[in-house]
Amino acid sequence: METRGLLAGIVHRDVEYVYDLIPKAKKKVPPVITEDELSLIRGWIMQTFSDDPSLQCLYRCIIELLWDGALRRGELLALNLNSLQGTNLVVQNLPEKFDAVWAKKIGAALKTGERTIPIDKATVQWIHKWKTECRPAEAHKLGHGLLLTNLHPDRLGEPFTINALKWLFNRINHPQFGVQVPGKTLHPHMFRHTFATMALDDDLPLSTIQYYLGHKSINSTQIYTHLADSKVRKDLEAWRKKDNIVTEILRYENREYVWFHVNYLRDTLGNDHG
Repeated sequence: METRGLLAGIVHRDVEYVYDLIPKAKKKVPPVITEDELSLIRGWIMQTFSDDPSLQCLYRCIIELLWDGALRRGELLALNLNSLQGTNLVVQNLPEKFDAVWAKKIGAALKTGERTIPIDKATVQWIHKWKTECRPAEAHKLGHGLLLTNLHPDRLGEPFTINALKWLFNRINHPQFGVQVPGKTLHPHMFRHTFATMALDDDLPLSTIQYYLGHKSINSTQIYTHLADSKVRKDLEAWRKKDNIVTEILRYENREYVWFHVNYLRDTLGNDHG
């Protein structure tokens, strides 16, 4: 198929090649947490709630599950007492007959169905400590069966909700008394981004990361390749210096270069592909 106007004489496959050279709008890259910042968050919890071991344990469970389990907010809040199976975590929806009012407050709904993921032994230990030492007896009396519960005196034993999670992160982000992370507003989903980025940096297969995150499509997982490009960028820059021709092809600053390349293709390839 031939084109008209500026691209006259160039076949479809040549147009596609030129199109690939045109700068694309950059996708918004999700923010991540560094390992040092993760340590700061853990330390802040241990220090801030040192006078309340139950709150300390609850919040460490939440942070470790968000990070190590790479859980969505609703997946975290929907965990039940049987979700931990040895060193595996079963991520699943709330039961169909679960109280509708509480379900709305938790906001749990999986996008890809149930999955089982391995978690670190340290995370397992925090969950075990919470279940055996800190989870209030009132939660058992209420019978909801969820792992994470509220410790506020007015809501003791009730399911841990979205609002309770927001309160925790408001405390974490407090400019004076929270974790001091310049330029970042921490939120639950950021831990998920961080896990995926670190896993990709450590060469974990993309398909494994996809399963762990519960992504239905690999396209959703591939966004994290943009986060882990610092090492790739250095490798590419070193490679490009070896070949000036490759450098010129890949280095385009504006549309004028693309127009030049279009004319070049038309003059050199047009007669052969007409």
